[in-house]
Amino acid sequence: MTNARAIQTRNILLLMLGQGLSGSLVSLLTLATPLCAQNLIASSQALSQNLVTLPVSATVLGAFLMVYNASIFMVKWGRKKAFIFASGLGMFASILAMIAIILHSFWLFCIATLLLGGFSAFNQYYRFAASEAFLDSRINDIHAKNKATALVVGGGILGAILGPFLASFGANFFITPPFDVAFFGSFFFAFLLCFCALISSIFLELASIQTTKKETQKDTQNMLWILLKDKSFVLGTLACAFGFSLMTLLMNAAPLAMHHTHFDLNENQTVLQWHFIAMYLPSIFLGFWLNKSTPQCIIFYGILAYILSIVIAITGVGFYSFFFALLFLGIGWAFVFNGGTFLLNAMPTSAYKLKAQGLNSFLTYLCNFIASMSVGFVLHSSEGWVMLNLISAAALACFTLLFYTLHIMHK
Repeated sequence: MTNARAIQTRNILLLMLGQGLSGSLVSLLTLATPLCAQNLIASSQALSQNLVTLPVSATVLGAFLMVYNASIFMVKWGRKKAFIFASGLGMFASILAMIAIILHSFWLFCIATLLLGGFSAFNQYYRFAASEAFLDSRINDIHAKNKATALVVGGGILGAILGPFLASFGANFFITPPFDVAFFGSFFFAFLLCFCALISSIFLELASIQTTKKETQKDTQNMLWILLKDKSFVLGTLACAFGFSLMTLLMNAAPLAMHHTHFDLNENQTVLQWHFIAMYLPSIFLGFWLNKSTPQCIIFYGILAYILSIVIAITGVGFYSFFFALLFLGIGWAFVFNGGTFLLNAMPTSAYKLKAQGLNSFLTYLCNFIASMSVGFVLHSSEGWVMLNLISAAALACFTLLFYTLHIMHK
């Protein structure tokens, strides 16, 4: 028993580290990708400024294309091998991005960010793998699983601090011959993050999910219909998809909005750093608060934080308006996204559940992709930032009404 508990503790710590390292890459890309794209477009007279958000959207598209396939890999190979594969993909994509920057190739850079998005898709599965960190009977304890999930998601606080720092520090790290190119260092650090994620994955020892041929065949034929009748899946997926896409919409827009209002890279870094801290720090405390609240209540608190974020954003475009708007945006994501994940944890453990996790992540990234693509059409000036927040307010009202209507109907 003592050895099993040691393995469980090590698994949770390694999953927290994996979440933090992959989250560091996501936050690094959030800051570095649009600004690097802007540099590449500026160096070419043939490209329109309207393409500036294309590499960011390529990242989301890559994640969208990979995210369901990631669950299939996990069914066939297991979580550990799938995480190792993802790290190798991220290392290759980082090298491709560095080559694109040296060659000043915008389109090659888009391909690299597409592949980096494929790596980032696996970031979604650390939270689900948390319940498999338990190797004894406690795996059936929903509170223990939710606490492990919250702690693993909370590991993303490493990404909150490390990612924006590496993006900013790496931006000018190689501004010397023979490179003399901005942001090369940012993607060099992206390579190192993927390499460290590879090493951490090697030491995982997760419980395998036992399935039968009969169960798998039945799930394949009836999965969608079964899931649509499952309250935990419907409400959990709705919360995860909306919570993540609203955050993506405003988070991806913020660096460009701050650039339009003449804030420098360090100020951009500060705002994003605290935004990512606000995303992940509450998760650590949620793990100890779960026995006193339901997932639906946690999601409601997240909605309140989203409202505060939007109200602050539309009142002005000063530094502290951006700072506190992104801070409450991060807190809102922490509560809504974790609440949705806790609902999914209530589903029984099986290969069917793995496919449900894959479908949940697929729908979440589909909404993310739509949100990310929407940024470039609106954000051409600081006024676009206010418009995005007004659109977000309307979307938030619709989500709240739909979520709690479905909750009452499923009682």
